[in-house]
Amino acid sequence: MRLCGLLLALAIFIPLQAGAGELESLRTIATVSATGAKEISLAPGALGTLSLKSPARSLVIRDGAIASGYISGDVVAIINARAPGHTTIDIRNPSGETVESIELNVRRGSNDAASALPLGPGPTFSHTPSRLDLLTLMGPGFSLQPASFRKGAIIPAASEMETEGRARPPVGWRQFCTFYPEECDVRDVVAEPARLSPKTWQQLLAVNSAVDRRIKPISDMEHHGIVEHWDYPMDGLGDCEDYALLKRRLLIEAGWPRSSVLMTVVRDQNGDGHAVLTVTTDRGDFVLDNQVTEVLPWTATGYRFVKRQSGENPNAWVSLNNVDSAVVAFSSAAKDQAH
Repeated sequence: MRLCGLLLALAIFIPLQAGAGELESLRTIATVSATGAKEISLAPGALGTLSLKSPARSLVIRDGAIASGYISGDVVAIINARAPGHTTIDIRNPSGETVESIELNVRRGSNDAASALPLGPGPTFSHTPSRLDLLTLMGPGFSLQPASFRKGAIIPAASEMETEGRARPPVGWRQFCTFYPEECDVRDVVAEPARLSPKTWQQLLAVNSAVDRRIKPISDMEHHGIVEHWDYPMDGLGDCEDYALLKRRLLIEAGWPRSSVLMTVVRDQNGDGHAVLTVTTDRGDFVLDNQVTEVLPWTATGYRFVKRQSGENPNAWVSLNNVDSAVVAFSSAAKDQAH
């Protein structure tokens, strides 16, 4: 299961009356109405957590097109609402007996919730990490300026992504700005792509690889108790946006233009939300992704690109018009063959 879901909406905690001694509470980021001990209502894309008073070993969703779910540990069941409709969730004990049946309605929710900051804990670090803090996190073997570079390194061919109009910043980014306001209190600059050379290309590869090795993947729900939490992974744990935030900051510390390292929201091949770091260069746009070991041209990822930070100001986001990298790559290949 992907340890990253961009479910950017309001985190609400609503207690429910316990049924059969099992159901204790529901935590969800969606607009929720609880009409009874055995009925819950979520918006499509919402993620709910059922806290169980006693161990359970299975979670049965009777209509997989409507929702999915799994047991995390002994006392937590995760519900992922999908298409609008009605389904039933059966929670079974280790012996296979159904101890709780919950009616789930998946419905369209209010867009107002998507603009609110999620509730939950604050940053994992007591202050904005300094250069020394970051180097300490990465360990003694890490350097922002690797000692040697392989001459003649082959840099893949890439193209520049096209943007289209303004987009609303993700709730997670606005949350991040409340954690570290000085990171977001910046002036507009002229967007400047990074200059790629064999030296800077290898530096890019080194930062990407080092962060992927150093940080251990964990979902925001497991880590912080909420669905979305953008933060520097200073405790060595994080999900996709945390990896990207750390890579962004390390590259800036290494001298890369702030305007060239951009937080980006995509949809993966399964349609799930995901965050990556886009690096704009004089040789095209490349993607740093905790799900992939290589640094790839954006057209080689297979992702559908939704929006990213503006190069002029990290607090301004621009729409990528749901650009599908797979389609662009296929069209480019067909054009090359035609010539």
